[in-house]
Amino acid sequence: MNRLKKIVKDFKLEIQFETEVEKFIETVFDELHQDRYYTIKIKDSPSFESIKKKEETFKKEVVYTLLDNLFSITRVSSNLSEKSKNNDWDKLYRVAYIFRIIYEAIVRSKIDFTEDELIKFLENSFSDFLTSSSMPNTYIIKQIKYYTDKNGSSERVVSFLQKFIEKDSKLFPSLYNKKERDKLRIMATELLHSLSGNDKETEKTFPAILWSDEDTFGEKLNIEVTGFPENVQQGYYRLFAALKKTSGGSPSAKQLKELKEAIEPIGEEAYREKLLSWLDAFVYFEIKKETRHYNHNNRDYHYDVYHNISGVNADMLKVLVWSSVLVINDSLIHLLSKVAEKSYKKIPGTGPANQAIGNACFYVLAESKSLEAVSILSRLKLKLKQSSVLKLINKYISNLASEMNLSIHEMEDLSVSDYGLQDRKIIYDFDEYRLILELESFKDVSLKWQTREGKALKSAPAALKKEKKAELKNIADLQKEIQKTLSAQRDRLDRSYIYDRHYTYKNFQKYLFNHGLMSIVAKTLLWTFYKGTETQDLFFYEGKWIDVEQKELVPDETYSIRLWHPVGKKLEDILSWREFFMEKEIKQAIKQVFREVYILTDAELETRVYSNRMAAHILKQHQFNTLAKGRTWSYSLLGAYDDGRDGEIARISIPEYNLSAEFWINEIYIEDSFNDAGIWNYVGTDQIRFIRDGKPEELLYIPPIVLSEVMRDTDLFVGVASVGNDPEWSDRGAVDTQHRNYWQTYSFGNLNETAKVRKQILERLLPRLKIAKVAEIKDKFLLIKGSIRTYKIHIGSTNILMEPNDEYLCIVADRKKDPQSKIFLPFEGDAGLSLLLSKAFLLAEDDKIVDSSIVSQIKK
Repeated sequence: MNRLKKIVKDFKLEIQFETEVEKFIETVFDELHQDRYYTIKIKDSPSFESIKKKEETFKKEVVYTLLDNLFSITRVSSNLSEKSKNNDWDKLYRVAYIFRIIYEAIVRSKIDFTEDELIKFLENSFSDFLTSSSMPNTYIIKQIKYYTDKNGSSERVVSFLQKFIEKDSKLFPSLYNKKERDKLRIMATELLHSLSGNDKETEKTFPAILWSDEDTFGEKLNIEVTGFPENVQQGYYRLFAALKKTSGGSPSAKQLKELKEAIEPIGEEAYREKLLSWLDAFVYFEIKKETRHYNHNNRDYHYDVYHNISGVNADMLKVLVWSSVLVINDSLIHLLSKVAEKSYKKIPGTGPANQAIGNACFYVLAESKSLEAVSILSRLKLKLKQSSVLKLINKYISNLASEMNLSIHEMEDLSVSDYGLQDRKIIYDFDEYRLILELESFKDVSLKWQTREGKALKSAPAALKKEKKAELKNIADLQKEIQKTLSAQRDRLDRSYIYDRHYTYKNFQKYLFNHGLMSIVAKTLLWTFYKGTETQDLFFYEGKWIDVEQKELVPDETYSIRLWHPVGKKLEDILSWREFFMEKEIKQAIKQVFREVYILTDAELETRVYSNRMAAHILKQHQFNTLAKGRTWSYSLLGAYDDGRDGEIARISIPEYNLSAEFWINEIYIEDSFNDAGIWNYVGTDQIRFIRDGKPEELLYIPPIVLSEVMRDTDLFVGVASVGNDPEWSDRGAVDTQHRNYWQTYSFGNLNETAKVRKQILERLLPRLKIAKVAEIKDKFLLIKGSIRTYKIHIGSTNILMEPNDEYLCIVADRKKDPQSKIFLPFEGDAGLSLLLSKAFLLAEDDKIVDSSIVSQIKK
């Protein structure tokens, strides 16, 4: 006796295996049955194909037989004893699951029902049990359409649809999936409209299609909409119906048309206002963390659960964002930037909170064809780290640039807003008061209140806070946006070296030097001016362009301009510029005159097509991944599981030179050194290669600036992410001798290029500091003579040894408390230099240290 016959006999189901229909079901069941029943598909049954040659009556009988037995399984399941419940229920569920697979395969195709047969089919198919299971409900609705298309409308069919749509009907499906339930009601409603001859849009009514109430976002919208007048409610029910129907990665023309038709009764202005309110509510929606506890084998465990917006609402919100393309304006463009950032905030162990919503924002921003939107996309490209996201944003910007016959870089230059800044300020008048938004520097944007007479105020007048609340919020939002844009554009300029950016004099003036926002960055930097074979390195100082000898030069429109780079420059000129910037205390927006230079070594000339300069380091993988993505490298995390990889390659594309650079990364096995998602905490570094036309290119033929910048990136990755920078790493029990030796070697070994430049800065800076009398640079260390001990701070890792016997001093720095933040440093971006100085100032007064963990080590 086969499986099915035994189960039928044991549980006294309806099927008897006597008719041709029952034998057909038995054969197909046997072919589909397997242990992993949830993976089966109808194509796994060769015998099922024979149904295509059968009469319509045979198909109907198969359907009715399957439905009768599904009802029988429901009845038997509900009467199972507690003792046999789990095992018997599983047997019955397997049968029901396969029966539903067969049933769905049949009802997907047209069945030529009579009216009586159709009503019987509908009433049985839409029973409470069947619709709460994974039945093919949308195909059942389509069977009604097949019938009415052929036979016309029928009172009984219309009556069935009306009952189905009503919430209190016994035929209403009690689906667990609320989105599927509403989708069915929407399909039934639209079919009912067409059968009733109700073609006038204004006369069509929809049931109460609402958001899921599984989260506070959906609850808020539902409360708001159900409080509207009935005629307004109908407009939003129709809109929500369109949101629930629409799916995909981006909207089709047909879907956009349906959304537009749903918005029209609401009105464009009213809808835009509501859209702004709802998207703003999403931006401030709080993803709450809940820590759950359980006990296993007398041990307590805990794990975190994050309560995000529900899946149903996330799908609807994605389409809501798409709909904004139909009513887009500047306010929506700026709000979509916030929605995208919110969507890509990571949930630990999960990834981006709502990636589909973020992607929808990119689609709308690109479709708006607004330069402001391009500026936002450009900023988001530098802020967001996921490879797929960067690829998508680049595609949108590239398409827009192509339409305007511009390069991507020109498009991004053109899109940077000046925000109406005049002399680095925007002034807002409020009767007798004035609010000034000002660029204090290339990293600080301030808001300052004053009276009309110019007297400074500590904060906004109390009356204005209430009267102008919305306006002041908009100004505060603008301040944050300018800050973000300024930071992003500064980073973009820093990345421009490898893209061989040259500007015409006219574009340089327009997009950088005279630009309301970018000028504050551009005027801190050195520029190389070209005219034929002649070059001049110039800096704009005290209202005029000067060269390295501080002689004035007046450039004109015959020059082209490029950001100055130390590669290829005379050493005496580099040193002169450094002295000038230090003497004048001019802080550069990017690390430029003190920028590290990497030239080919003899070893690299020997290896020809690869470099081992950055090999054999141990990095914190997640920190490395963040740094790499921030420098527009692509990289996939390596996991402590068998996915067929024991290594990965970080890559950056350099299309201007038809090149890509590769930094090879290997797994490192350190016991238990992986996170909850199974991702290795640490990885090892290997060779660097350059690829052209799919083949390794000799390092000798790589443009010197490109070689230097790629090496600088990888040196940054190592210099920041190396475990050698972690003062506590070597004490971890899982770390073996080999890896502990690496920590020791890196922590106090030779200086890399970044540390060498840091040393040069210290040599100029130290005489100006109040610790100068107790500080000395010796080889690779900054020596500090305290009252209790003498300390050797490694200039690269900032780790510390104490004389006389080189004992290690562990100081875990609090980066939020930097007492040396007011010390002049000639550029932004070297956190290690700030950390080194912070430790130096602390140890110079070691007799005043109160931290017990530090004191106990010093006095040991």
